[in-house]
Amino acid sequence: MTGFTQGVLYGDSSAGGLDAFLIRFGSQGRELWRRQFGSIGDETGVAITTDEEGSVYLTGQTDGNLGEFTNEGGKDLFVAKDDSLGSQQWLTQWGTAGDDLGIKIWMYLFA
Repeated sequence: MTGFTQGVLYGDSSAGGLDAFLIRFGSQGRELWRRQFGSIGDETGVAITTDEEGSVYLTGQTDGNLGEFTNEGGKDLFVAKDDSLGSQQWLTQWGTAGDDLGIKIWMYLFA
């Protein structure tokens, strides 16, 4: 599950503004892990998918600077990968001077 929060999810901390979050549930509906992240700006998690190894890919929008990235103006889109245990493997952010948004993400597997 993904989305955003203006507060602090239990066990996490807020980076400021709206933070994106990612929560993974098991087959019985129990929470396995969660991660809240962001910048001093606003982040929104919009879409997620998984791969064969159970890694989670998340896309959304930020008007801040995530990690080593600098906002290009307006709202940028971001894509992040977390492993099956919730550890972030990588994150990238890019955009234009206007507003940009990632609204769907899926895995395309080559045969």
